Amino acid sequence: LSGKLGAAFSSANWMGGGSELTLQGIHEALFCYGMLLYSGGVTLGLPYNHLGAVSKKKPVDSDAEKCIKFGKDIAAKAVSLFTKN
Repeated sequence: LSGKLGAAFSSANWMGGGSELTLQGIHEALFCYGMLLYSGGVTLGLPYNHLGAVSKKKPVDSDAEKCIKFGKDIAAKAVSLFTKN
């Protein structure tokens, strides 16, 4: 998995610290395997994802928008990193 691009998202029944801890645990595992870790932060505009997208239960409305944008941002970063010129 070394050199590959990894990312994480989480859903929760309650928006508390559990999802953030889950994302952190996934990120730690990705780092241990030598993966690159995607984080768009605030640089790509709203809605922003720092560690990964988190939604409450099934993603709808703004949660769905955040998850879809997260996926598109990851895909764009993968293209920019791994496309040969």
